[in-house]
Amino acid sequence: MQLSYEESSVSGTELIRLHRLLHRTQGSPLMQRALEDALTQYMKENYVIFVRSSSTRSTSAVLRYELVYYNCSRRPPRPAKRQGIRRSHTRSTGCPVRSCLRRQRNHLAVTSYFLEHNHKLSKFLYDRVPVNRRLTEDELGTCRALLKYGTPSCEVWQFVADECGKILTAQDIYNYRRKCRPALLSRYKLYTFLITDGMGTGPPVMYAFVESEQFAPMRRLFGLFKEVMGEQHPVRTFVMDKLAAQMRAASWTTSRMLVVCIS
Repeated sequence: MQLSYEESSVSGTELIRLHRLLHRTQGSPLMQRALEDALTQYMKENYVIFVRSSSTRSTSAVLRYELVYYNCSRRPPRPAKRQGIRRSHTRSTGCPVRSCLRRQRNHLAVTSYFLEHNHKLSKFLYDRVPVNRRLTEDELGTCRALLKYGTPSCEVWQFVADECGKILTAQDIYNYRRKCRPALLSRYKLYTFLITDGMGTGPPVMYAFVESEQFAPMRRLFGLFKEVMGEQHPVRTFVMDKLAAQMRAASWTTSRMLVVCIS
């Protein structure tokens, strides 16, 4: 990776550090992985977060991009086409930090950059950025039992800090508890399919828990029922409550079915 020093006014120490990290990727067969590793190391050492704002794909087998731009995560927000009515929160400070990398032969070269942030940089703030607080699947697996069985939040917080080195907020722990919570069947609608006689009594042939009574879940339910019954036991008539989504789903399953609704 080649670095040009023409357009930056940052301190020489920071530029030399960035140059050394990016220079390791030059000529590497895993060019993109080496670039990402170099940027990750640079971000950890300097407590900054870069995001790819735009890029142009490359046809090269070694390089992923012909042109790629990286900006600080606190860059100016993209102009909105419409004005929202709900209150929104943003971490943007209009930070002008950016870098541009272009393809030169078989490697990427930094052709322009600006590294002066307009906000504070510290390990305290860096560790509390949402993307750095997020647990990976492996990390979540190590503390899944604590979250699932009601361990106090202070103990979960300390365990994650010791084992994963990440600082969670109370909202993070609440969200992970919900994610690890087992599905409660009491929240689902129970449907029972009966084969009835003229008196309205008969044995059940199928039970199903439905997430919601909208058209899509009901359509899958009736489709599954049709598959279970097969051609040997065709269904001609359904007697059901007067629900629009339920009626549409039953009619969609087969055009020959008679749907009788009762209030």
